[in-house]
Amino acid sequence: MADTFCDYARKFQAVIKKAGAETILYMPWDNVSTPPPPTLKDTADLYTRCGVDLGIKVAPVGLAFERAMKERPAINLYASDNANASLRGLYLTLGVLYATIYERSPVGLAYRMGDVAPTYWEYSFWGVDRQKDWQLTDDEATFLQQVAWETVQDYQAGK
Repeated sequence: MADTFCDYARKFQAVIKKAGAETILYMPWDNVSTPPPPTLKDTADLYTRCGVDLGIKVAPVGLAFERAMKERPAINLYASDNANASLRGLYLTLGVLYATIYERSPVGLAYRMGDVAPTYWEYSFWGVDRQKDWQLTDDEATFLQQVAWETVQDYQAGK
């Protein structure tokens, strides 16, 4: 399976390069709704190996999820299905992508996803209260921005 992933990443990279764009591998988070394998470590190792072999960036979203959950377990990064990202998980993902693409810190960015207005179904799916849970506090946003930046820096430094 690992070899197949890297083979297809190489094929996609060729097409992406031909179009004049840059390939970035999006390292997913653990799907907590299903048991391993693979583990996050296995996934991170695979993405790292493919990134190095192909000379492309990896956005370590899964590692940022792991870090955020260790540092602040009260911040729920998962939707009610325990497989998809919650609002806070999406925000963390955006921070990791920003840090990876632009190679600079997302800390201090003012965007809080307040303009994202989910439908009633999405509120139910994400298991959130429309008034309370869909708003990021400044503290949460700053924390998630810091986790995103520190994770990307550590990942790129090989830590």
